[in-house]
Amino acid sequence: TKRRLRAFMILLLLVAAVNGAVSLVQFNMSPAQLANWGPGYSDLIEGGQQAPRTAVNNEGEQRTRPMGLGSDMGFGGTLGAIAIPAAFALLIGGSGGWRRWVPVAILAAGALVAVATSQSRSNVVAAIVAVIAFAALATASRQGMRTLAAVVVLGLVGIVTLGQIDGGGAFDRYESIAPNRLIDTTVDARDGTYQNIDQYFTTFP
Repeated sequence: TKRRLRAFMILLLLVAAVNGAVSLVQFNMSPAQLANWGPGYSDLIEGGQQAPRTAVNNEGEQRTRPMGLGSDMGFGGTLGAIAIPAAFALLIGGSGGWRRWVPVAILAAGALVAVATSQSRSNVVAAIVAVIAFAALATASRQGMRTLAAVVVLGLVGIVTLGQIDGGGAFDRYESIAPNRLIDTTVDARDGTYQNIDQYFTTFP
C-alpha cells in the first residue's frame, strides 16, 4: 500500500541519516584514530585482503574513507544515494504541508551528509544521476510544480548542510569527477574491472 511504501522510505531515510552521522564522525578522524575503535576497524583501515579505507588528498595527507555502520568504504554513502530519491518521492507525494516536509528535509540532510562524507565518487555520481532521473520521471508524470519545489528544498538542504562540513582537503578526491573529467576518471578507475569481464562472466554467471 502507499502507506507501507511511505513508511519504508522514511525508514530508509532514517537508516541513511544515522549512517551519515556516523560517517561524519569518521570523516573528521584520522585513520589512526579510527583504527583505535577496535581490531575490526584497524583491519579495515590497514586494508588486509581488501582495499584500504583511506585516501590521499592533494597535500599527500592520508584521509579516512568512512564506512559508516557497514564494513565497506562508503557504505553510508551507498545508503544515502538510495535514500535521496526516496526523500524526493516523499516531498512530492501526499499532503500535509510543512509538517510533512520538515522531517523529510531533516532526514534528507543526513542522507546528503552520508554521500558527501563517504569519500566514494561512485556514490556521488549515483546520487546525482538518481535525482536527475527521478525529477525527469516526476515531471513526465505531470508533477512539474511539486518536482520544482522538491528540487528547491533538496538544493537548499544540500547547500546549508554541506556548507557546514569542513573538508580540510578531504573533498579533493571529488575533483576527478568534475563534468569534464568524469569519463576519463571512470575509465581509469575501472580499467582492471573491464579487463576481467570475461572472467566474471564465467566465474559468476
